[in-house]
Amino acid sequence: MSKKSKPSSVCTMATEGVINDLKIFIYSLRLFEPEIPLYILCDSKTKEIIETQQNKNNTNIYLYPLLDKYSGKNRTQMEQENIWTEFMLKKCDIIDIVLDKYSDVLFADTDMCFLNSLPPINHTKQYQLGASPHFIKKADTDKYGYYNGGYLWVANKNITTRWKEYTKTARFFEQSAIEDIVKEFNSFEFPIQNNFGWWRLFQCDHPQQRYEKFSNCKTTGDILFDGEPLRSIHTHLTSNTDVNMPMFNNIIKTLLNKGQNQNKNYMRLLIFLRILTQC
Repeated sequence: MSKKSKPSSVCTMATEGVINDLKIFIYSLRLFEPEIPLYILCDSKTKEIIETQQNKNNTNIYLYPLLDKYSGKNRTQMEQENIWTEFMLKKCDIIDIVLDKYSDVLFADTDMCFLNSLPPINHTKQYQLGASPHFIKKADTDKYGYYNGGYLWVANKNITTRWKEYTKTARFFEQSAIEDIVKEFNSFEFPIQNNFGWWRLFQCDHPQQRYEKFSNCKTTGDILFDGEPLRSIHTHLTSNTDVNMPMFNNIIKTLLNKGQNQNKNYMRLLIFLRILTQC
């Protein structure tokens, strides 16, 4: 019988420009995982904002304000300054910080919204790394990488060092380098119900067929994809940075509305999103 357990901890990174994403990240994580330790690499302004919002959702959160160099800059600006890859590799810093305290950690990008509990991991196979495939067309993974850089489970301190090394010759920033580290360490792939971004719907071979796999559980109201709980989505719920994002967000919000009478966490999340967009 396999021994499965959730990640020991979660980490992310954020600057003030994505503060709404971070608020959704924290709120949704706490709906489904109220106790898990959360570590955040951030700038000073973000730390100040989060610390002033003292409530039950802010328990067991640890903030490290080490990103002031990148405050007030978006991706385009950082790419122009040739510091985008440097910024992305700060993921390694927060992973390293957490691995000094816990045996494993799940890194997730700040524009993640949790819709269910974290996925269980089979520890009996002594995995060291869990990666999240894009599940999109081969032509796109050939360009952007087979795995998504925004969702990674790590249980070996050597992984971040190797990730930095492979990034030096990667074809797409730090993201495509994940293909190399999964070959070096004992790895598994997260199922499609985790880290579900808009690209999985609009950059796949058969978007309509994939769309038809969404449903709500008749008894719990949970959003399902292909009959299994949709655990997390990767999207900006309060802003639109891609033409496909509003369509994807509307699909998710429609499913949340359908399930909210049976799933009180969905009701709470919808209320929170409405309040956040009115601020």
